Amino acid sequence: MESLVERLIQRGVFPGLAVVAGRGEHILYECYRGKRALEPLPEPLTQDTLFDVASLTKPLVTALLAAWFIQYGEIAITDPVRRFLPDYPHSQISIRHLATHTSGLPDWLPLYIESRPYYDMLKSLPLKSAPGRRVHYSCPGYILLHFVLTKVAKEPFVRAAQKLLLDPLNIPDLLLQVPEHDRLRCAPTEKGNQWEKELARKHFPQAVVNAFPWRTEVIRAQTHDGNSYYLGGCAGNAGLFATARALFRLSAEFLPESSTLFRAETLELMQRNLTPGKLSHRSFGFKLNSTPLTSGGKSFSAAAFGHNGFTGTSLWIDPVTRMRYILLSNRVHPKVQSLNLNRIRRRLHKALVGRLRKTG
Repeated sequence: MESLVERLIQRGVFPGLAVVAGRGEHILYECYRGKRALEPLPEPLTQDTLFDVASLTKPLVTALLAAWFIQYGEIAITDPVRRFLPDYPHSQISIRHLATHTSGLPDWLPLYIESRPYYDMLKSLPLKSAPGRRVHYSCPGYILLHFVLTKVAKEPFVRAAQKLLLDPLNIPDLLLQVPEHDRLRCAPTEKGNQWEKELARKHFPQAVVNAFPWRTEVIRAQTHDGNSYYLGGCAGNAGLFATARALFRLSAEFLPESSTLFRAETLELMQRNLTPGKLSHRSFGFKLNSTPLTSGGKSFSAAAFGHNGFTGTSLWIDPVTRMRYILLSNRVHPKVQSLNLNRIRRRLHKALVGRLRKTG
């Protein structure tokens, strides 16, 4: 396992990697290799390094907060978005559609590039397909879910997530806002937002893209995702910062024998295939490993569920073995590379499971 990680670092796949795996309260394997920063100066990756976990925010915060409201009868999975946002134009889209990426909304759009409010931008988005017809991964879908949950909570999304989830869990190093004194513990991401700037050219005129005041410095202790950053740091699709150990503790909440906040029937939503008949098998917030070519790979059971983050992060939970696996990197530092990271994650998971079998 360690030699594979070192080879990947030498190849420049990521500056460094944090790995934690275990069962129950027990960490059975832990590894920290490489650098957490390359620019402006090299820094070693340490156990207390905070990572921008990007889209892991979707299941670990947004879907989990929605599940809390479902458990206590505030919302139902079948509720239409219009129940909470009456002026939303697409009457067929439900909470289930948003959580399982079956709303038909597009995969991404820089909602921040115009001066219009995010919600107005979301209302104007045309659908790529009819709600429920197919799985189409959508960041705007989770940003819309963020607005729904804000309405249900009657307070800002971050405040509700902090009060209902993070404060009761009391897990150190699980942050929706990074305080200044923790800034240097954060693994930096891209130098500027060049990646999103180039993507934006596909959606907006050249003059609009060029006129926008893009970030140019090395991004650190700020969410890499522009939609979250310009909405104050968390927009439901990204925004969570965490250490590998903090995510290991949080992942225990998704198994009924170790959850402190959720009943078994609520957690079943996270494990059940809510997109039967579709190529991509989705539960409430997660992808299931029964889907072909997931980042989990054949080393995990088909019942395993997990998620990836664009910055180079992933988390998988296997309810058959009760094992939980966390891989955290900042592979977008100092620039974003185009590579098949899922194939690399599968190799890492295979090596990790093999290592655990050898050590018993």
